[in-house]
Amino acid sequence: MVGVVWMGAIALASISAILASFVIYMYYRILKYGHSRITMGHFMFASLLFLQSLIALGSYINLATRFGPEVGLPAVFISLTGALAVGFLVWAILQ
Repeated sequence: MVGVVWMGAIALASISAILASFVIYMYYRILKYGHSRITMGHFMFASLLFLQSLIALGSYINLATRFGPEVGLPAVFISLTGALAVGFLVWAILQ
């Protein structure tokens, strides 16, 4: 049984993955028009953030079935930090 705390961590990891995929898409569109090393670096960074979000999501789903809510609270803070970081990237791209 997955508790509310773990559901929060899973939801935040999902949001982070969705936002990271948006960042990847935006950098892909930029790369179509011209290749620069900095844009390629941003694209790779966003890809690794997306991969990290997926790994965190899978880990949280696995850990939620094994541990209680007291272990889930640090996962919520880790996911919240990741979602805020990727959210800031989305905000910076849209400005």
